[in-house]
Amino acid sequence: MTLRDRINQLEDRERRLLGVLVVIFGIFIILVVPLGLTAYLGSISSENEAMREALTTLQQSRSILEKRAEEQAKMDTRYEKTAPPLAGFLAGIAQRHSIEIPETQDQAEVPHGKRFSERSTKITLRDVGMLKLAELMQDLAQSGYPVSISRINIRKKATPPDSYNVQLTVSAYDRKAAEEKPEAAAAGEDAEKAAAEDGADDEPADEEEAE
Repeated sequence: MTLRDRINQLEDRERRLLGVLVVIFGIFIILVVPLGLTAYLGSISSENEAMREALTTLQQSRSILEKRAEEQAKMDTRYEKTAPPLAGFLAGIAQRHSIEIPETQDQAEVPHGKRFSERSTKITLRDVGMLKLAELMQDLAQSGYPVSISRINIRKKATPPDSYNVQLTVSAYDRKAAEEKPEAAAAGEDAEKAAAEDGADDEPADEEEAE
């Protein structure tokens, strides 16, 4: 018996109910399916947008990390060169610019954390021109050593026009070598003890073989 024959056997009331169900199902297909597809496509679009934002963020973070790594490498390279004693170092730079340093005063060393320390020297310059002072400060900045001008005091003299009394405090930063971790040191000592014991155990065996 075919589907058509079964429908023909139904009563009028049953046929009307079946027709209503078919109409409802058709409306469901027409309305719900497009809405579902729209929602699905919208979720895919949102996921794609989120992925694009994530990739953009990763690229930006990568460039930032690379820049930080370059800065860290430059800093590490700079700290590899320990600045010489500041009094003689500053006297050499001042001599190149025909500047005399009548007063020099070394400051107390200041620790910065466990690995860094700061050495400072205060110098006094008298009757120095602004161009020579600028050249001296430029040489300090381009010396390649981890040094900086931590304090400066400039006083203009009445005569001659380009004449200043200057006090400069120059700081040098030294980085100490990293201390060996206690666990690593203990492990090294244990390894040395084990090696010594193994050597001691081998010696009697050699003597027995010799006998």
